[in-house]
Formats: sequence, C-alpha cells, structure tokens
Amino acid sequence: MEKFSRWNDRRTSINPFLPGKNNHSAPILVFRYTLGAALALVRMSLILITALVYIVLRTAVSPLRIRRVVRAIDAFFARGILVWMGFLWVREKAVSKSRPKHKRRKLAISGDLVVCNAISYVEILYLVCLYSPTFAMVPNAYDPTEEEERYREDQKMGGNGR
Repeated sequence: MEKFSRWNDRRTSINPFLPGKNNHSAPILVFRYTLGAALALVRMSLILITALVYIVLRTAVSPLRIRRVVRAIDAFFARGILVWMGFLWVREKAVSKSRPKHKRRKLAISGDLVVCNAISYVEILYLVCLYSPTFAMVPNAYDPTEEEERYREDQKMGGNGR
C-alpha cells in the first residue's frame, strides 16, 4: 500500500486509507456485538421517546409564540438527542481567510443568515441546538400535475405527447 503513504499523519503515522488490524478473539467479538446491539436498542428507544416529548411540547407551545420558550425547548431536546447519539460535546470554531486568527467573533448572531449544505441529520440537530433556526428549502420547480395537464391538452389537440 505504498501508494497511500503520502497521507500518513506526520505525528502519529496513522493512515486513514489503510485497514486497521483486528486482534480480538471470538468471545470478545460476540460480547461486543451483543452488547452493542442492546445498547443500540436502548439508545434508539431513548431518542424516540425524547423526540415524541419534543413534538408534544413544541406543538403545545408553538401557538403561544413565545420565542424564548420555543428556543429553550429546541436547544434542550436537540442537545438531549445529540447526547443519546453519543455527541457529548462538539467544539466549534469560526475559520475565515480574511480575518486574523486572534480576533474572536460569535459564530452567528440574531438576524444572520446561515447557509449550509447539511449532509447529516446530526448537523441539523446541532444547528437546532445552537441557533433554533427557521429552516428553509429551495422548492422543487417540477410539478407533476402541470406536466400531466400539458400532456392531456396536447393529446386533445392531436399532438404526439412531447
């Protein structure tokens, strides 16, 4: 695997592309997988219960439109789900090429627009925990009902359907 040697970490010599060695005996592996499956079921049930309580509380509080209460509920339950998933603490850091490193700025303040390409549900939970944002998605321009109507009109006019 010499072709991957340029990705070795200089301090630890760890290479992310080389497979690790597994020196565990069969009883240890059976115990690990059995315990892992049991812990996964416990964690998933705790996450489900937390999510259901969150949905009930959020539905009850949303009509009141008290932003601080909604924010507290969002932060508490998103952090709770992250803890059940194993993310006890996430370090955050703002990186900018234009600003010097010694200046510290709050990552986002009220009124800022945070644009991100969320690739994981963990990122969405983290954003909810940090900012309690209002999420927006770009709508899909394709509407199948309009396409079907155009096709039917075209068929009535004697067209080939394209």
